[in-house]
Amino acid sequence: MRQIVEEKLLPADIDAQPTVRAAAALRSVIRSYREDVEREQRLPKALVEQFHAAGFYSLVIPRELVGLQADPLTYVRVVELLAEGAGAVGWNLANNSIGQLVTLGLPDEGVHEIYAHGADAVIAGTAVMGGGRAVPVDGGYRVTGRWPFGSGCQESSWMLGSFQIPESLLVFRPARRSGQVSKVARG
Repeated sequence: MRQIVEEKLLPADIDAQPTVRAAAALRSVIRSYREDVEREQRLPKALVEQFHAAGFYSLVIPRELVGLQADPLTYVRVVELLAEGAGAVGWNLANNSIGQLVTLGLPDEGVHEIYAHGADAVIAGTAVMGGGRAVPVDGGYRVTGRWPFGSGCQESSWMLGSFQIPESLLVFRPARRSGQVSKVARG
């Protein structure tokens, strides 16, 4: 994706930003879900829907892809407020955003495939070294392995992971339709 550079002043009053106000308003709702989040080890569907409606899943996505392209302070404040409601909720949004930033480094074709249905594609997984191995097969590679975590995988539309090909490292991003989460480690 082409580099997006824009000179922009940071907001004078972070807490007046619409997404920050939305996050502050959701804190009590998030607190009411704390026990559910701990017990189920996932975000409740109703909360995920509220995140989509508030634009939280598109905070770091460029406007070019119809994202909010929030400034860093606004983004961090939103995550902070959500984490005040429940730490796991802030953790999930932060991990999603990191995954989204990784996907923006893919070739344009991949970026447009991921965000074809909107800027709020939920990304889970990890792009840290290791996890899997790839072996060449007709038409591509077969990837197998285990990845240490995948926070937010139950609500994700895309999974992110890394694997090794002898003498190289790539990042893969299988669509939910072609990938399968066979076991979710809790911890």
